Amino acid sequence: MTDLDALPAHWRQYAKEQSLADSESLDCDAFGRDELLDHMLDAIADGVTLSSEQIRCLKRNRTRKRWNHHCALVDLHSVSTGATAPPADEPVVIADRIAWVKRKTNGGDWELLELLAEGNSYATVADRVGVTVASLRSRVSRARIRIRHYAIAG
Repeated sequence: MTDLDALPAHWRQYAKEQSLADSESLDCDAFGRDELLDHMLDAIADGVTLSSEQIRCLKRNRTRKRWNHHCALVDLHSVSTGATAPPADEPVVIADRIAWVKRKTNGGDWELLELLAEGNSYATVADRVGVTVASLRSRVSRARIRIRHYAIAG
């Protein structure tokens, strides 16, 4: 029997996920796993044991959330510059591009874009601002068209 076998099941689950974590990687999968590990610690603190299926779903959802966040940031950058991807090694440039988009949008549009870029779902944002999901999608689409127009016009 190893030291790990003596631990309660929830700590063994945590140890397994921790062993799969890659501290060298900065991709959506790594960030998703980090969020999963944080959630598992919260569950352990609350006395909740997560099933293997719950852990698998949490990992998938956290990774998907990070991917959606990444895509929203890439969209904001590419719309403001016409580029296809932000320069990963230049966070100042990214911050400048985001500031440019913020200057080109009204407060309401910026709030919607920011909430979506933070990883919130359309349903969550729609509920928060008090509109339907269809209305939100239309507003975001129109905001992106206006930003694209400003980017082309220079």
